[in-house]
Amino acid sequence: MLGVSDQTVARRYARLRNEAGVRVIGALWPESVGRQLWLVRVRCVPEAVAGLA
Repeated sequence: MLGVSDQTVARRYARLRNEAGVRVIGALWPESVGRQLWLVRVRCVPEAVAGLA
């Protein structure tokens, strides 16, 4: 979907987590009938917002 390898995504995420304190958490509500509802929350330190965006 992103057009890059899994390793590239993992490496970039690791850098964002180490340098900017980025943390990604996902939650799934399986009780949705026939659908999957996903919520993804991305958090980072205030100084990293512009670069992350």
